[in-house]
Amino acid sequence: MGRIKKNVTREDVARLANVSHMTVTRVLNGAPQVKEETCRRVLAACEQLQFRKNLVASSLRSRKSHAIAVIVPTFRHEFYSRLLADIETEVQKDQYCIIASQFLGPDQAQKYLEWEKISDLLCRNVDGIILDCDLAPETERRLAMESVPVVCINRNTPQRLFDVVLSNYSEDFAGLTRMLLGKGHRRILFAGGFMENQESRESCSGYQMEMKRNHLPQLSIGHGFSFEDGVNAAEELVRKQIDCTAVMCISDYVAIGLISRLDKYGVKVPEDISVTGYAGDYITQFCRPSITTVQQPVHEIALNAVRRLLFKISHPEIAERVVVRLSAHIIERESTRSLE
Repeated sequence: MGRIKKNVTREDVARLANVSHMTVTRVLNGAPQVKEETCRRVLAACEQLQFRKNLVASSLRSRKSHAIAVIVPTFRHEFYSRLLADIETEVQKDQYCIIASQFLGPDQAQKYLEWEKISDLLCRNVDGIILDCDLAPETERRLAMESVPVVCINRNTPQRLFDVVLSNYSEDFAGLTRMLLGKGHRRILFAGGFMENQESRESCSGYQMEMKRNHLPQLSIGHGFSFEDGVNAAEELVRKQIDCTAVMCISDYVAIGLISRLDKYGVKVPEDISVTGYAGDYITQFCRPSITTVQQPVHEIALNAVRRLLFKISHPEIAERVVVRLSAHIIERESTRSLE
């Protein structure tokens, strides 16, 4: 019968590295005041003894889990995959991990994040939450009463109770509209989105502001952000015979779906109609035609959200609410052309 291997402790590491128990703790916690040579000895001892930091015991002592919950609408969209990757990279620099959860189920029929999902994450003793989903007013109030810091990204909440990091949607779409106007387009159609959604409202308002300023008609169709929503928008455009020379889509996925279905009707992009997207998804440069889009600052959104959340975790006594708006930039490609 083989011997049972005992658990290696910090004291074992300290003896092998010829340092104190507290020095081992400082090295494992990433304290900056430890000499480089001492760090090397401690880490070498950890490797030799196959020591692994006991995060459960550590969290019980500090009452911190070093875990941050991140809730996004879906894992299937490239934007959210990039966002989660950047958030994880940033939190790992401060010895945190993420617990990722998606808001929408397979039917994508939910409008608001349910309290049960938030409650489940709170039961896991997360130190903070990053939210990218809509909250019902009652859910927002309940969450604000908890002692867990929250930062929202890409949207505000009804009662403005949490810090927010988001794109400057109104200015982004105003800039996109100005670009199309500069190419001679006067009948520009806005496609997709839900008007109860903040991103949709602000995006549409940027478009409407520029069209109104130039005394031009405001045209809109469709709902949603998905590929299928783009297909449906194309069907509606053809069925209603809407007179337009350009379509401004709420997302890259809507643009891809729209272009795909228009092609089946013999409507060519950009020869017959120009099309733009929004988000800057990687796939847009490989579509045919490649899609003119607005590159959202995904990394900057993740970086600002993590920095703000870690600040709130470290300074729970500061109640100041912060709103950070980040600008994007237009990437012109083959799906748009000049009429002049």
